[in-house]
Amino acid sequence: MSEQNNFSEETKTESVGTDIAPSRNKKKMRRSTLILGIILPLIIVIVIIVVVFKIKGIFHTIRIDSTVTQEDIDNYVDSYDVMVPLTDENGYLIRQEVKKIVVFGNYPFAADADSPDGMAALLAEATGAEVINCSIDGSRIGSSSLEMPSVSNPMDIYTPYYLTALMSYKNEIYDEFIKCGQLLGADKPSNADEVVKTLYELDPSEIDVFVFMYDSEDYWVTQRCIDSYNEYSIDTVCGNLISAFRMIKMVYTNNRIIYMSPYFNLYENEDGTTETCEFHIGMHGAPSTYFFQVGDAVNKTAEASFVDNLYGTITEDNYKPYLSDTRHLTQAGRQKLIDRLVYAINYFNKKD
Repeated sequence: MSEQNNFSEETKTESVGTDIAPSRNKKKMRRSTLILGIILPLIIVIVIIVVVFKIKGIFHTIRIDSTVTQEDIDNYVDSYDVMVPLTDENGYLIRQEVKKIVVFGNYPFAADADSPDGMAALLAEATGAEVINCSIDGSRIGSSSLEMPSVSNPMDIYTPYYLTALMSYKNEIYDEFIKCGQLLGADKPSNADEVVKTLYELDPSEIDVFVFMYDSEDYWVTQRCIDSYNEYSIDTVCGNLISAFRMIKMVYTNNRIIYMSPYFNLYENEDGTTETCEFHIGMHGAPSTYFFQVGDAVNKTAEASFVDNLYGTITEDNYKPYLSDTRHLTQAGRQKLIDRLVYAINYFNKKD
């Protein structure tokens, strides 16, 4: 009797298991059919939409040309340029006819200033404009002190802030230039008096483009680059520069300002070998530190275009034809910088 009962229980167990399996399979089939019933029509609808839109020209197929030539590589420029247009009071673009350009700076434009091979002559030839070269060799951007130059360092008078002050406000600062010139004596830059006279007599309202082009002198003398508490502090590279920009724009609005960054320099070791200056961090950083801090300060003002020469013109990858030594330019180097400057000047003048 007990064997019969056991047999009956086993039979029931098997019967229950057999009934559950088909039930689960049926549920899975219904779920799969439901999903397929939703997804398949959706896919069909998407395909129809894409085909219709493509026929009507709403979707365009983009074909990427994967062929890269050596010319493409040579002409490729990856830079941090920021171009700021000249606009009217309503924000509309003004296309300039550039007739007069003033250049502030040091070595690049000051070298061979009166020669046809100089950068001022090259710029005039490329643009057809009158180029007024106010670059002073041996000068830099940041002042050594917040005090008046005649009290602290007479050479500070030739930084951008004081030069633009002379151009804009004339007599209010002119006597300080005379005093500093006398204090410098034989150390006064050879063309300093000529530049002072030019700026004193200049009418800035007639100028179409102001160019600021300095080399890496501020890095070499470890000039302080930025003041975190006072962005306009003239004893810093950033503060002196953007103070000059602001002074120009406060008085004269119908012109563009273009800042040309320093280009790549080499560092010469004691044994005569050379390497990138990036390996030699001064008191206030490497050249790239100055580059990015000045770039950020200039861009924040929204008053000047920023042309990247460190990564976009004469760089660590291509410097050999353009530098005669660790810092100075060959004629090819001058021309390359001028090409980039002309590109910036004409950036908004080309009609679409």
